[in-house]
Amino acid sequence: MPKSLNSKKSYKRKYVPYVKGFRPPNKKDSIAACLNHSQKKEFAPHTSFKLIPKCTSQDDWLAQYCDQGQSFFSYIQTCPWLSEQEPYYINQSFNPSGRKLRDRYPDGAIYIVPLGEFDSNSSPDFTLLLEYAQIFFDLPVKTLPKVELTVDKKFKTFSFVKSGRNLPFKITTRYENDQYQLKTRSEEGQGLLEFLDTIAPDDAFCTIALTMSDLYQDDSDLFVAGLATILTPGNHVGVFSLCRYDPTIQFSPEFWNNIEYGNDHLNPEEKKRLILTRSCRLITHEIAHTFGIGHCIYYQCLMNGSGHLAEDFQQPMFLCPVDLHKLEYLCGFDIIGRYMKMKEFFQKIGLVNDIKWIDKRLSFIKD
Repeated sequence: MPKSLNSKKSYKRKYVPYVKGFRPPNKKDSIAACLNHSQKKEFAPHTSFKLIPKCTSQDDWLAQYCDQGQSFFSYIQTCPWLSEQEPYYINQSFNPSGRKLRDRYPDGAIYIVPLGEFDSNSSPDFTLLLEYAQIFFDLPVKTLPKVELTVDKKFKTFSFVKSGRNLPFKITTRYENDQYQLKTRSEEGQGLLEFLDTIAPDDAFCTIALTMSDLYQDDSDLFVAGLATILTPGNHVGVFSLCRYDPTIQFSPEFWNNIEYGNDHLNPEEKKRLILTRSCRLITHEIAHTFGIGHCIYYQCLMNGSGHLAEDFQQPMFLCPVDLHKLEYLCGFDIIGRYMKMKEFFQKIGLVNDIKWIDKRLSFIKD
């Protein structure tokens, strides 16, 4: 804990330089990135949004990656979902004259897939998670049947997943000290993303698997929170782990298989609220990526990148004006109505600070 919190001595916060080549945008740059020519107050920054903070750790996102950001203009020029030409690879109805995504693809939906077992003590309430995703994007959100996971502890090389009529699919796995991690993508076609590619519905905007199993991609990885990609044209697939979102579990910063359970210093209600809010941030951030929205460098925003879990947990639940403008342009929702639904959801789960933020934002928009 900083000395200034325990004594009267002054404490000077130390910052870490941005990665070489990165220049943080100033206030003028951030306002210009929103391209709010209509001067709609819904996209005005006011005091609700702060510019991105300086790095305090060499592991921070912008201390490692030179992200150039994505303005609203850049988004509408490059987003494939906004093209007026019918994609040759889409196997669902397409209306080129539609203004918003639901009009262009009237059968489309976001699909969520539970992968493996979910312990009610350390995993989010799926009903609430899906409800929040539907409010956030104002799009249909559906679930596919749970995918069974069999961990092969005998050979310690592969695990198997099975869904519906599909035969068991082999997943590359690594083991150590009774711990295991599943590989997200494999050159041999034996990763979780390759499996999702085989079960993605034709009418899916994206197919996202959520699991309590730990994940990795490269042998040098400590872990990965998840990975999303397009393997077959039109199939946006992703898999994400909620394993490390439990605040009562301690993970080693050096060894992926060193996990300590039972550090339960939170009451059960607060623990479940933390797990749910972290999961809500994860799923909305990643689904937004599948809709072409990149990482945000303009404000403190849900779409900021993260270099480690602590940075991930500090991100807000809300989109900044730049990214809200992108999503509103794509989905065509009513911004005030969406904020009101988010507020009702936060009241249900007890997020007091986020309710205050929405009240402040609505007051500014309506004033």
